[in-house]
Amino acid sequence: STRRSKHQPGEALCDALTALGPGFVKFGQALATRADLIGPDMARALTSLQDKMPAFSAVKAREIITEETGRNITEIFSHFEDQPVAAASVAQVHQASLPDGRKVAVKILRPHIHRLVRRDTRFFLGMARLTEWLAPALRRLKLVKAVEQFSQLSEMELDLRLEAAAAGRLAEHLADDEGIRVPAVYLEHTSKAVLVMEWIDGVRIDDLEALHRAGHQIDRLTRIAATSFFNQVFRDGYFHGDMHPGNIFITADGTLVSIDFGIMGNLSFTDRLFL
Repeated sequence: STRRSKHQPGEALCDALTALGPGFVKFGQALATRADLIGPDMARALTSLQDKMPAFSAVKAREIITEETGRNITEIFSHFEDQPVAAASVAQVHQASLPDGRKVAVKILRPHIHRLVRRDTRFFLGMARLTEWLAPALRRLKLVKAVEQFSQLSEMELDLRLEAAAAGRLAEHLADDEGIRVPAVYLEHTSKAVLVMEWIDGVRIDDLEALHRAGHQIDRLTRIAATSFFNQVFRDGYFHGDMHPGNIFITADGTLVSIDFGIMGNLSFTDRLFL
């Protein structure tokens, strides 16, 4: 069955994008949200790209932390788990403990990720320009503009200080909202390539079986999630721009906790009125 599954179009595309590099993986993740373009089966297959990338070594992870902070890792953490809990296209996450016992998630950018992403986005831009030149009718799709926006968002994700700032800003906006919050960020341990954030124990929002077992009310969770997103868009004009299921966890007390603030959206007051 494993051999057959690899011949499925979605599986084959995932394998190909993973082999081609992080920029292609991010492109596949973007496509996964467009079932209207690629069909629901292909979109479901591409969601596996959220955690499909191979991890880099714990030795390298420790080296990056030391280089970024200028401190030995044992000075920062009382425990650091060498096996990552998640490995995505631009970074991987390790569990660790601060000296006072608080559990944290340590997000570390992949080695040479800036060069790899820029290489891939230059290729996408060249292909978009070539497509618009060969097929002028497709210019209405604004492929070049889309790739330029994709490139800009990718560059922003490669500075974890921006993600830390985004998490803090969103936390302020959601401070008084019911049933949703943002993890605390430890700025004193955060740099361009390392982000240290409160560890969240919870269930993914799309794991319905686990949510039912834990006694959560799906209608309530849905209402909180929808209300929060509309508040972010229309009330605040500042919203989480990457709300796939892997970025929303439900804690034991039924609180929604969003993570990964690398892509955020801004809307002017005029835009909000228009929407």
